[in-house]
Amino acid sequence: MYMGAYSRVSIKIDHIDTIIKKIEKSFKIGRKEFYGVAQDYYFYDIEKNSGRNAFIISQDSNLHWVDVVFPFPHLYYFDEFLRRLSKELDTEILLGYDHDASGEARVAKFSQGALILSIYQQPIMSLDRIILVDDYGVEQFKEFFKNLPKLYENFKELLDLEDIQEFFIYSGRTYEYLGDEYEKYLHLEWLI
Repeated sequence: MYMGAYSRVSIKIDHIDTIIKKIEKSFKIGRKEFYGVAQDYYFYDIEKNSGRNAFIISQDSNLHWVDVVFPFPHLYYFDEFLRRLSKELDTEILLGYDHDASGEARVAKFSQGALILSIYQQPIMSLDRIILVDDYGVEQFKEFFKNLPKLYENFKELLDLEDIQEFFIYSGRTYEYLGDEYEKYLHLEWLI
């Protein structure tokens, strides 16, 4: 079992350069560096307590999908950017986030300029519960999300990384080993 947070946005597009240019045009970018592993802390500034501030872009497991790790200040922060991007590129975008320590998780799907799915499970620490606080579009995907509670009810079976990856595959995002030459991760420093 992994520890910490998993976040991934997969964009159905063949050309990684298109995504790099869209991010550079939309956000103030500083340093740009390639590394052999994805590490969101490379641009962390201890003195400024800058937090995770790197976009990490890769195409390491499918030549028809580009993956981006976004530095989420909160889980809905990039929704409008992703919605517009899906419209401009006439494509689909999948978002998955899971924080295993807290139980917070989100799955979303954007298609041709529309948000068509958003599921968010949120921990309520004062009540020691994890509840469903967003279930937009679930009816379209009820054959996949069979065990979701009703809105604002407790989760009996939490969404986790495995569920997110299975939903990505269900949505056409497949994973395959492409070779070591594809294991390059562009880190773009977001100057917030």
